[in-house]
Amino acid sequence: MEIIAHRGASGYAPENTIAAFKKAIEMGSKSVEFDVQMTLDGELVVIHDYTLERTTNGRGYVMDTTAKDIRSCDAGRWYSDDFIGEKVPLLSEVLDLLPDDMTIHVEIKKAVYEDRDVEKSVLELVNEKKRVDKTIFSSFDHTCLVKLMNMQELKVGVLIASNMIKPIEYLITRGLKCFSINQSDEFINKDLIKDAHDYGLKVLSYTVNDIRTAKRFEEIGVDEIFSNYPDIMFK
Repeated sequence: MEIIAHRGASGYAPENTIAAFKKAIEMGSKSVEFDVQMTLDGELVVIHDYTLERTTNGRGYVMDTTAKDIRSCDAGRWYSDDFIGEKVPLLSEVLDLLPDDMTIHVEIKKAVYEDRDVEKSVLELVNEKKRVDKTIFSSFDHTCLVKLMNMQELKVGVLIASNMIKPIEYLITRGLKCFSINQSDEFINKDLIKDAHDYGLKVLSYTVNDIRTAKRFEEIGVDEIFSNYPDIMFK
């Protein structure tokens, strides 16, 4: 079972920062996950929340704030004084930092009232950096994933946060020929794993931060887990 560094090695450094990604690389992670949003002026930044308050000393919505203003925020102090001065990174910076052989899970975050073509901008940059072959695009906005797949051949992971009764039928209905089902750890079960594997899909689970759950998921056939602690299986 593979371990994906969730928002970098975010158990050891502030999530979605260069420090967290460097820590994941240092720990030997083969896969990393992070979130991408578009700023007011059309830049792509790596940050999870739609607002700045939780992980920076800024205020307001990411989509309503310029990249310059977001980059002026401190994205490390909330986590620890050891990380004072960390910035919200640009997507381009993160792609340049990560090793060429690292698998990248890019979660595209779009607010319901976001009407810009964020998907196209993300895909164009990933293509420009020649990283598309090692990238899995994911989102809770499944329309976003359909749009991506209509642009070019690529891998997508369908993020699900509920106990969907017939996920495979849903994927077929939506036209989602995906790489994986990315399911919340609350709703992982053997039937889901069997159905997904029978359909040729991998099962990924988020966010697994304890060794007992990690080992149980490995035993029942989960393919990969997202963890804040990339070394979880060695604890």
